Amino acid sequence: LGDLDAYLGEAGTYQRAIFCRQYELPIDLFDRHLYEKGGRVLHMLRHELGEDDFWRALRLYGERHARGSVETRDLIRAIEEATGRNLDWFFDQWVDSPGHPELEGAWEWDADKKVGTLRLEQKQCSDRPHRFTTRVCFEVEGEQQEKTVEVDQRSHAFEFPLAARPSQVIFDPGDVAEEAARAVGATTAGRAPGRGPRAGSARTRRLARAWRGGGPGHGTGS
Repeated sequence: LGDLDAYLGEAGTYQRAIFCRQYELPIDLFDRHLYEKGGRVLHMLRHELGEDDFWRALRLYGERHARGSVETRDLIRAIEEATGRNLDWFFDQWVDSPGHPELEGAWEWDADKKVGTLRLEQKQCSDRPHRFTTRVCFEVEGEQQEKTVEVDQRSHAFEFPLAARPSQVIFDPGDVAEEAARAVGATTAGRAPGRGPRAGSARTRRLARAWRGGGPGHGTGS
């Protein structure tokens, strides 16, 4: 989380694409966007491809361009040849465009239907919503459960049928997504949620992901 917090701190001052030709001095490019965000984007790429395809593509890329000059397009071609997947959208979103998702989330539990609803809204100012896949982790009656969700719209309402009200809900437990997040307290169906902290440090980002039962503003249905 240290890399993410460092990038988000700088992104609060300015935002640029990782690949950028506009600068006053070349040293200006060696910032948190290039290093810390760049590292996070590689982490997301590994998650997007899976371990085997990720390392297969990197081996091809390294063998083909050893001791030579490269550009982003060379990596995209290596990925496509090694995996059969065209990830132009991924690099356009994370490398060639500035910014990141700014998520606001709310959790609601309907005790009668035994269905939980995770509402997500992308709040960043951009022409289009960000697209990424991640997981939601639940603790239900002492057991861990995970579901995969694909975020690609401005707003989502993901529904999860569960055996009982979860004692914990964690969005993006593997810290895959490059995002700032705001938590909204877990509620029973129909009650207005209370707002939680804005992400800006490792601590608040963890709080922004976890909604634990039993506190003020949390649902009491079972």
